[in-house]
Amino acid sequence: HTGKAPDQEIWCGEGTFFGLGCNVKFPSDFTRSPYSILASGVTCLPQRLEFPFSLINTPADSIDGLSPSFNELFPGWVLAQNIYMIKRNEGKYLARNKARREEFVFEVFRPDTVRLMQDARGRLAAASGQDIYTSRDIPGLGKNYVTAAAVATAIATYDFYIGYYARLGWKARLETAGLLA
Repeated sequence: HTGKAPDQEIWCGEGTFFGLGCNVKFPSDFTRSPYSILASGVTCLPQRLEFPFSLINTPADSIDGLSPSFNELFPGWVLAQNIYMIKRNEGKYLARNKARREEFVFEVFRPDTVRLMQDARGRLAAASGQDIYTSRDIPGLGKNYVTAAAVATAIATYDFYIGYYARLGWKARLETAGLLA
């Protein structure tokens, strides 16, 4: 950062985790990708990422026609491979909360994060017929690429947790109505 221009900023999404030794080039916006992880040693180009619960990792392969500066994105990876992190953080933040005058919501699965998952799932589902996708194919990928296998896994993962949120809502309504003990 030059410190001279106000346009060189980073907007971290809620719960974003930066691995050791990662470099993030400015400007970057991760606000629509909460609870995402930037793996250790990753260098991220300036970008806007819009896939919640994702992993940004160094590329597994060199891909013809694609800049070697692009990272590999695994949308929904945190939900599929590390849900423990999400549940642990909910409990940890609740236990550490000492606020007396403010009420904070520590649930990760709430309407705004579920809407982000629905939006991301819709963009992934609209893509088809390729082995590798970039932001030209799927808006919101930033300066990353995603494989067809990762797209299929992400759609299934987002589907499961969107349904999970809906089931939690039904459970709460049944408890409120006294139909569930």
